[in-house]
Amino acid sequence: MAGSDRTRELNDILDDLAEELDVPPSKYEEATNHYEAVGKWLNEEGTALARFRPAIYAQGSFALGTAIKPQGNEEYDVDAVCLLNLPKKDVSQKRLKEMVGNRLKESPIYAHMLDPKEGGRRCWTIQYADESKFHLDILPAIPDEYQGLIAMGVPLDLAKHAICITDKETWDTYPDWPKSNPKGYLEWFKRRMKDIFEQRRRVIAGETRADVQQVPDYKVRTPLQKVVQLLKRHRDVKYNGHDDKPISVIITTLAGHAYNNEAGPFEALQSMLPKMQAGIQSRGGKLWVPNPVNPEENFADKWAETPRKRDVFFEWLASLEEFQRQVLDVRDIHKVGDLLVEGYGKKFGKQTLERYARRTAGTSRAAVSTGIVSAATRALSRFNVPHREAPRWPIVPRYNIDIAARASKDGFRTLDLTSNSRSLPKRFSLRFEAVTSVPAPFEVYWQVGQHGAGCGYGQRPPRRNFYRRLGAQGEHTLPRFSLHRMFHRQRRQVCCAERRVRDQHPIAMATTPIFEETRLQSICDVLADTSAGLTGSEIGRILSGLSISDPFPGNTKRHRLYEALKNRQRQDGCGNLVVAFIYRAMDPVRYTSDRGGFESRRDELNKVLAFCGYKLGEDGKLRSQTAARTLSEAEERASRLKAALQRRDVHHDVLTFCRAELLDKNCFHAVLEATKSVAEKIRSKSGFSGDGAELIDHAFGLGKGGTPFLAFNTLQTETERGEHSGMINLMKGMFGAFRNPTAHAPRISWNITEQDALDLMTIASFLHRRLDGSVRTGRITLPIRRV
Repeated sequence: MAGSDRTRELNDILDDLAEELDVPPSKYEEATNHYEAVGKWLNEEGTALARFRPAIYAQGSFALGTAIKPQGNEEYDVDAVCLLNLPKKDVSQKRLKEMVGNRLKESPIYAHMLDPKEGGRRCWTIQYADESKFHLDILPAIPDEYQGLIAMGVPLDLAKHAICITDKETWDTYPDWPKSNPKGYLEWFKRRMKDIFEQRRRVIAGETRADVQQVPDYKVRTPLQKVVQLLKRHRDVKYNGHDDKPISVIITTLAGHAYNNEAGPFEALQSMLPKMQAGIQSRGGKLWVPNPVNPEENFADKWAETPRKRDVFFEWLASLEEFQRQVLDVRDIHKVGDLLVEGYGKKFGKQTLERYARRTAGTSRAAVSTGIVSAATRALSRFNVPHREAPRWPIVPRYNIDIAARASKDGFRTLDLTSNSRSLPKRFSLRFEAVTSVPAPFEVYWQVGQHGAGCGYGQRPPRRNFYRRLGAQGEHTLPRFSLHRMFHRQRRQVCCAERRVRDQHPIAMATTPIFEETRLQSICDVLADTSAGLTGSEIGRILSGLSISDPFPGNTKRHRLYEALKNRQRQDGCGNLVVAFIYRAMDPVRYTSDRGGFESRRDELNKVLAFCGYKLGEDGKLRSQTAARTLSEAEERASRLKAALQRRDVHHDVLTFCRAELLDKNCFHAVLEATKSVAEKIRSKSGFSGDGAELIDHAFGLGKGGTPFLAFNTLQTETERGEHSGMINLMKGMFGAFRNPTAHAPRISWNITEQDALDLMTIASFLHRRLDGSVRTGRITLPIRRV
């Protein structure tokens, strides 16, 4: 077997293992709901704590996406920071912790859930009900100064999240506060996998027909995150109950440094393991694993106190490399399974082997490379049975069918099912929902089979399969059988798509609701616009290709298209063919030489579609969203300029200052407001009045003493002083080049393109981020005097 095939196969197996280890999405949602509910309680208006604006956010493995399912009776450990806006001089560690604890004890809910009642060493722990297997650790914190971190080379946007935390063991004996920076660490970790993270996020968005920004982080898993999960489980299995086992933060940090955008978890492990040891430094004869957002913090500080911890870590790394070598050398899938059980535990090793067997059943690659066509696989491949009747039509795979299956008992205990999942106990109800891209007209058939003791016929041979024709919409009920397939057959007697599903009972065929006539008319007005819409011949070709009758070919384009689509959706009882027409009219391939035309038409369509609960993406496909209720809301969603700024992650203050102008797509005034926002930020940070170059000089000028009132960095080196001066010149240049012309020239004589506006507001965004990080030096200065 070729090496590339073997690597691909092992990537697949470790992907399956990581999925078995991963925390279910429901637990991420539950964790988020828990700490957001706590944050809401802490922030309740009128309370003693609310004036300090408590901000609560996740830290640790749940935030990093590296949490794994607990073993045995262990619980999900969710860590969160509660950040109060207080300076160190106004509060002590002990008082800060008491403030948070007292507010929690005022709650009739949380007061009884605190464990222990007096709080732990650093955190307050909320213990949820036993069945949830959850506890939430809340760490009180306040902002910390971060100029020293910048001087050590930590980027400003990471350093600025530094915090001071509470610790019982230090508040009476140590003069300064313990320091941390979980949010900065999270951003560092994300950067280590940024490219592949965004790539996979886009894939998920495409699969779910959602906007990229709507895909939550916890739904994206990169090879780096999976490798950390695998390493943590291997450690837990090898050193179960061992006090000196490697700690997660060292594993995560060394893995983050060693990762180099490998595409699969096995490739990543092979590349990372030899590099992880190289990430351990030696400082003055002491081993050091520096915190990437605070180089003075040593994650391995306990190694000097307890050398056994150091020895166990290096022993574990060596065992990992040997384990990887064994997995790569073994060819027998059963021996691979034995290694998985040995390295990751019986439960997860066995489940991974079964998952991989199900997924690869019947594929030639799996059979050739590993001999995986085993008794277990054959038993699991319930669809490949000899008594299954073949389709009655030629199969031309062209479209997709997505089928969701959900089981529940008495309306509760809901389970999401997948193909070949385990058989359900009795008295469970099932509901299937199918969504297809096959354009009408089509007919739906389900193939129903029965076998095994559960079908009511004992061990007798199964009854011959059959097809039962169902309508294209509405709910239908199938008898209690254990196997069926769904076929979509277009009327030219070709099976265009098929998808297998398991189990029984109600089946709902999803269709697009009929478009209201006023909204359909508006859609047609855009698509058949006199000057910017489709031509008459284009409309005719698309209607003909979808078998939609064209009753008024001599009418105006708008009326012709409206009547054709209106009549057809009435005939079908659904709007599927309206969607099909939009898809063909907005196929990006049609606009390869006219991107501007595509974007302009898409913008106008999205204003209408927003009221229908849809949005047309860049791929020319519709995605569901909450229906708009007002014109301004629809225009806001359709705003191409705003969307482009959001894709660039432009600073929120830029969007806040020019929101109204963006909705009007008024680039001229959007630029003016963006530059005003920078001046307003300087006034807010410095307390000075004034404007333009005068304001900038007063706030940032080095003056005779060489010390500005506001500084962008520590000004300790020539490089830093040069950077500070460069920022001053950049701000003055922006005001001179953009603000003055927009403020004083009439709009008609100062033309600015959308691209220019995007670039300018990106510059304004950069300045906002640098201004956020600027600090007062303590220099006393006089206010600007105006003559």
